[in-house]
Amino acid sequence: MDSATTLGLASIAATVVLAVLFRWLDRRHRFVFKWRRVLSGVRKLRDQIRLAGFEPALILTFPGGGLIVADLLVQRWNRETPICSLSTKRLEEHGARAVQLDGSLLRTGSLRGRKVLVVDDVLQTGATISKTIGFLVSDCGVKRDDIRVAVLAKPRSPTVLRPDFAVFEIDYSTNRPRLPWGEVPVD
Repeated sequence: MDSATTLGLASIAATVVLAVLFRWLDRRHRFVFKWRRVLSGVRKLRDQIRLAGFEPALILTFPGGGLIVADLLVQRWNRETPICSLSTKRLEEHGARAVQLDGSLLRTGSLRGRKVLVVDDVLQTGATISKTIGFLVSDCGVKRDDIRVAVLAKPRSPTVLRPDFAVFEIDYSTNRPRLPWGEVPVD
């Protein structure tokens, strides 16, 4: 074998070793939610909410993972609690992220004096849920004391919002949550 062939084979071997190493490192830095973990987490959320004695008249959630968690929660709760999915639109405004809510169906005043549970799969910054709570209070007439937040996973570090109910705690600086319904990008 000449030196060029040896160098080529060494280069290929190094590339393969690096690819395997990076794949292994990437797996180590993911918080993987298999369906078993999700279902177990939903049961724990249900138990936390029951233990707190909170009985919502409505569950408010977001399209995607939040809707899945809310649906699983209602199924395991054995209650006829309606679920409303609130559409959100992320906008880039002046270099900062803003969340625009479309809750035209909720502005009827029918929530006044009712308890609302806001549900999502993963709390990242808390900005969307904080804005949702503001919307419920200012536009829908819900008292702040009648709103609770439930998420499967919350960040280990402090955020804008602290959920009332959470099962898992994730360090987003070293872990990226991976859920069965898709990967959640971290801001």
